[in-house]
Amino acid sequence: MGCSPVCLECLKPVDGSFRCENCNWPACDQECAEGNVHKIECETLKKAKEKVEFTNFKDTHDTYRCIAPLRLLKVKEKASETWERLSYLMDHNEERRKDVEVWDKYQRSINKFLKSSDPNLKDEDMDRAMGLLWTNAFATSGEGDQALFPTFSLMNHSCQPNCAHSVFPNKTVALQARVKILAGEEITISYISTLQGSLKRRMKLHGKWYFYCKCARCMDPTEFNSFTSAHLCQACLCPEGYLLTTDVESKSAPWKCVRCGLLTTAEDVIATETQ
Repeated sequence: MGCSPVCLECLKPVDGSFRCENCNWPACDQECAEGNVHKIECETLKKAKEKVEFTNFKDTHDTYRCIAPLRLLKVKEKASETWERLSYLMDHNEERRKDVEVWDKYQRSINKFLKSSDPNLKDEDMDRAMGLLWTNAFATSGEGDQALFPTFSLMNHSCQPNCAHSVFPNKTVALQARVKILAGEEITISYISTLQGSLKRRMKLHGKWYFYCKCARCMDPTEFNSFTSAHLCQACLCPEGYLLTTDVESKSAPWKCVRCGLLTTAEDVIATETQ
């Protein structure tokens, strides 16, 4: 969630020509500096002993990683009922800690900085806030914007979802049925693009949400005869020469041509998809 410097009120890019008089962070103008959104974190940023330098307004600025977790911590402080609803969501911090490089980066840009602003903040709360955002936030229709909806985030993923969703900049989310949903049937959405191949889907889902999808589509090598993940065999070079995985539950299983039997490694399939 690091980004190049933006106005903390409206999230528009800034050039540093105006600073909030209270916290000295960049803003568009006085109106944005006094806005209700920025007020959430302004006093805490003002108290930071670890002062932030804003000289490069084009590249990613790591300190911006602290803003969303700080706002979420303010929810715990001022809206306990909303924070309680977040208790049902997963943060995957146990798994995230295993990536030491990324974990340490967030500890420096979030925990260390926020503690210099408020020594009473606890590491466990900051880690929880960051994990909730990392695991449950959804991209909105704005560029790089994200939103967290406590109830909506409870929905499970499927690569054959029965609903589609849209998140809008005005803090609303719309959910639309794609097929007829029977009473008692689970409502599902897709966390990622359903147009990607099975190997990419597995990598993305496990890389961020730490699970492998086992929906009906993922358990069928042909994906209901859509052959979405299939590659054309380079030996057959014919329309029927589909390369399909030999084991839908293994990311390293070889892929086999249904016509000539040629085997291709999963690594080669991924390499072809990323060309």
